[in-house]
Amino acid sequence: MPDGASGLPMSRLNVSGVRYWHLWSEADIQRCAQSLEGNIDMISRLASLVVLMTLMLAPTSLQAQNSPLTPELMRRMLQVITLKGNDGNVGTGIANPLGLSATGQRWPWRRIGSNATDKLVHVFGVSRGPDQDIVVYVRRPTDLVIFRANRDGKAVTALISNTQLTETTMLSPADAQEKLDFELRFWAKNIDAIETMPAPDQR
Repeated sequence: MPDGASGLPMSRLNVSGVRYWHLWSEADIQRCAQSLEGNIDMISRLASLVVLMTLMLAPTSLQAQNSPLTPELMRRMLQVITLKGNDGNVGTGIANPLGLSATGQRWPWRRIGSNATDKLVHVFGVSRGPDQDIVVYVRRPTDLVIFRANRDGKAVTALISNTQLTETTMLSPADAQEKLDFELRFWAKNIDAIETMPAPDQR
């Protein structure tokens, strides 16, 4: 898969046998966008990348009390999502109940998934727009638990659904927090392994 096929324009450097991933600067992206002449989809992807780069550089000094999502972990999650994640849209059946989008609207996000240490599917994602929400979910054999949270690890709301998304129960922030913390500990435990995963065009 060529560079940029996942939506991320990248250049690669090999220094003493070690591969480093280097994101283009905002100026590089703007020059590239100007040369695309009508390729709206690519320009949209590049604009999303600029937003993610800005979020990576933004200070993350706040942390909900005792949350596993420390500012350092959030910084690392933004980095791996930017470099190794995939773009998508959270469907209306999830985005609307969680309050992520207006009725009938999907929520554009970029996310990364992992099952590094268990048989479950874990996903961590951030908006491709300017909003600061994160979405964390875990897919278990019989259900899904999907959290909307702030970047300090504080739960906003959550829902539990069967795997067919036909039966859904909403959770209050207080009820969601303990479950969210448990899931965030998964990412804190596995971030080192996730950072060593190959980038999409190396798979």
